Amino acid sequence: MDAFAYGNLVDSSTLSGGSWDAAHPLTRLQLRELAAYALSSTSSPADTQVIIDHGSARVAQCFAIVAHNITDPAATITVNRGTTSGASDVYAGSPVTCWPFSPLDDDRDGGFFAIAVVAPRPTTARFTTIAINTSDRVRMGRLFVGPVFAPAIGVTRRTNDWLPDFSTVERTESGADWVAARPRLRHPGIEYRALSRAEGSLLQEIQRTHGTTGELFYTANIFDRADTQQHGCLAMLRQMSPLEFPFFGHNSVAIGFDERGGAP
Repeated sequence: MDAFAYGNLVDSSTLSGGSWDAAHPLTRLQLRELAAYALSSTSSPADTQVIIDHGSARVAQCFAIVAHNITDPAATITVNRGTTSGASDVYAGSPVTCWPFSPLDDDRDGGFFAIAVVAPRPTTARFTTIAINTSDRVRMGRLFVGPVFAPAIGVTRRTNDWLPDFSTVERTESGADWVAARPRLRHPGIEYRALSRAEGSLLQEIQRTHGTTGELFYTANIFDRADTQQHGCLAMLRQMSPLEFPFFGHNSVAIGFDERGGAP
């Protein structure tokens, strides 16, 4: 089921746990610039975890690491939620692979492929712990923790387009090509055709509070982590789309996303 997460809780939370380089502390994860990263002091699992204190019990279901350097195919991620720091009494996640998707030629590019975990259900807790187990020091540019908008009747149409390639090719007088290769960003679109009135109301509030500048995380498929890793991304709404009323008591809407770029 195509869905997206909204209301990133990270920026309003207090981050602690692990051991992080003094020049690249955890507070870097609260900056919008993806190139400003946090870097763990060592590769020890005790040093590569983040404890997020939301200040009060908050709802979350999607947990994502963006703009990272985790390329180890054996690396795992574990998400726990609890009523006290580091606890798992609300939600105890199991270690799962950081790489459910296998990129072409094993190109595990953490600047392009996020690491995401979508829990089976939303939970309400004050503390969230994200723990990484990998073979190298961990670099992360952004965290996303938030609830998921996943209507009872899912997407009826999905497109996975690309923004125009930012690369350029110029020709010399001899015909030789001068290539400047630049990133390609995702440009997904989805269409919901049967939202309940409550779902339509929530979507309108997401549009009002996020506009075309607020962060979302497009999860692509909340039941398939490989699909989410290949197609999902940190994004913004491309444009505000009005709710339509195709039949009594239901709404329909098309949504477009633009991936956020700038990973180191």
